[in-house]
Amino acid sequence: MQSTVIAHCLCDAGFTGIAAEGCQLCATGTYKNMSGPDACALCPAGKYLSLQGATSKRQAQILKQYP
Repeated sequence: MQSTVIAHCLCDAGFTGIAAEGCQLCATGTYKNMSGPDACALCPAGKYLSLQGATSKRQAQILKQYP
């Protein structure tokens, strides 16, 4: 039986894609803070996320600069 509830058709925050086709975790270095089919966004310049499925750019850490 197929769902008619729109929320059942959307990928959660931290995931991208269309739920009916399978949601994918946001890759390292990206995040998505809302439900829907939107692509995951890149971290702000100079920051990086080392985990997959991030839901906020606030999770990003400053890249360490090595001499």
